[in-house]
Amino acid sequence: MASKKWKGDDAHLLPAQQVEPYRLWFEFLQLASKDDTLTVDRDHYSRWGQFDQLKFGDWWSTHWQDLFAVDIGVREVDPTQATPKRSDRDVVVRIPLYQDPKRSLAQVAEILERHGASERLRDMAEGQFRLQVDGEDDKLIHPSTRFLRNLSKVRLLLHIYRFWLSHAEADDRRRLEKTAISYFRWADGWNRQVKEKKWKRPLIEIPFALTTYVKHLEKRGDRRRTRLYETDDVSDHRRQIARYIRKARKLAANVAEGRFPGKYE
Repeated sequence: MASKKWKGDDAHLLPAQQVEPYRLWFEFLQLASKDDTLTVDRDHYSRWGQFDQLKFGDWWSTHWQDLFAVDIGVREVDPTQATPKRSDRDVVVRIPLYQDPKRSLAQVAEILERHGASERLRDMAEGQFRLQVDGEDDKLIHPSTRFLRNLSKVRLLLHIYRFWLSHAEADDRRRLEKTAISYFRWADGWNRQVKEKKWKRPLIEIPFALTTYVKHLEKRGDRRRTRLYETDDVSDHRRQIARYIRKARKLAANVAEGRFPGKYE
């Protein structure tokens, strides 16, 4: 059962209008900081604090407004700090109380349009951490884009990358095999529990290529050339898993440089 998407509070809006892409950014950054082949730009992430030592929930509660959100609040300013001095006929921001509310709203809309308010989301203050697509700094990700519609694929890459890092001692061929086996056993074990215990929890995606390749490896055992089926060529499945790993590593490299997701396809 998918959790309800949370967009922010009454005064702050997440541009992606959900938490998940920022969670994935955070988790990719944590893994990238453990990858000996990458150098995380610590200066770029200085405002993120101790991201490599905290769980996402603890970190998110104190950083989401400052790092990711856009201020959308219309607030009444403290009368003692207002200029010009507040009268009994208006509130700050100067929205008069003695005229029809619809007319006031229309006037506010005119002011916002004059200042380009419809485009302000794209013009967040420099230094704000923004989701970026295709490596273009000025192209914010909108909730309708393919990336935000396919976050489950990014989560798949995140976990593949996690297992790939855990087998750094193996050569390239064995590392891919161990990564595939580790992912399959972890995901399959979770999915079995969900079904057996009837949990209302989402199943973990196990791509067909990965399932088929792991079954081939289990049947092969220590032998190098025994195939699962006589007519089956598992090389395509292996190449697909290699593509997953390449994409995951590219995502991690982008994150290390300060971009998420950037160009990774």
